Amino acid sequence: MFPITWEGSGDRFDRIQIFDPNALGGEGRVMRSATIGYGDMEERQVTIVAAARLGRFQLTCWNGENKAVLTTRRLIVE
Repeated sequence: MFPITWEGSGDRFDRIQIFDPNALGGEGRVMRSATIGYGDMEERQVTIVAAARLGRFQLTCWNGENKAVLTTRRLIVE
């Protein structure tokens, strides 16, 4: 488990996701997800559980209202 912080606003439908872009034959799959609205909105922090296996993933911030990825960061689980 590790904390994720962000800048700017956060909506109750927004999510932080660990995404595996290589899953399902390259179509990708969300491995883990945490709803921002259930985190600490004042501190701009949410806790998410790391992927259960080693590998290279993407950490994405998902806008639930517009159904779009706002930003992506590389995540390596070793």
